[in-house]
Amino acid sequence: MLELSLTLDPTSPYARASDNKFEATLRASIQISDHSPEADYFGVVVVDFSHTDIAQPVSPKMIWQARRCHRDRGLPKVTVTKIEGEIGGEGAAAKVFAVPRKIGKLVPGDEIVATNRSLTPFSNSVHEWTIRGTTRESRLVFDLRLKAIRCSVEQGASNVEMVNSVS
Repeated sequence: MLELSLTLDPTSPYARASDNKFEATLRASIQISDHSPEADYFGVVVVDFSHTDIAQPVSPKMIWQARRCHRDRGLPKVTVTKIEGEIGGEGAAAKVFAVPRKIGKLVPGDEIVATNRSLTPFSNSVHEWTIRGTTRESRLVFDLRLKAIRCSVEQGASNVEMVNSVS
């Protein structure tokens, strides 16, 4: 299961307004690569966020979940490829367009940078991997949390099915 949350860093230029009330319409694109003999997924998941006050923390959105259980073969590769939209307040809106740095290209004006990665070991059959990142110019903060759950495979089953449910 993959969750995403977007908030505004207190050092953002948008956080300097006197009322601290912002309206934001943002779209994040996340590329996911999850391959195993039982499941094969590669694609970009697009998630829309609408905040009436982006300076306040928002609960994470579940954006993707594997449809089938698969053997232990590593965690999916997850990359935030783009954050775009508008942030504004009091009738003025600013465009946001942030992308990661790419080899051979100019450094983007608003670059996506992963600032913290943490991996927790399996506990109660659950493994969590968290990535926190920011955009350099607009100072948006995103948290991606990947939760992997070990599944039980019944002996002799020809089809591998997910046994544990994610809440």
